[in-house]
Amino acid sequence: MLPADRPEEPSSDLAILHKEAVEKFGTSCLWSMKPSSSRLGMKVVADQLRTHGGMDAWRLAAKIDEALNQATR
Repeated sequence: MLPADRPEEPSSDLAILHKEAVEKFGTSCLWSMKPSSSRLGMKVVADQLRTHGGMDAWRLAAKIDEALNQATR
């Protein structure tokens, strides 16, 4: 199996942030979806937090963005 064919494993930071997002904002921001903790799924989570959440959601979206940026370095 080529590396591009393998399922993406989320980093532990992204998994923790995913859990926090779902627990705190699942009903208000993520109610219509079940995004994964993969990089792509977390980009969706951050967008949803910004679109449908308040200031606390924006702060969590910023943490998610930072974790995604760290994961690409």
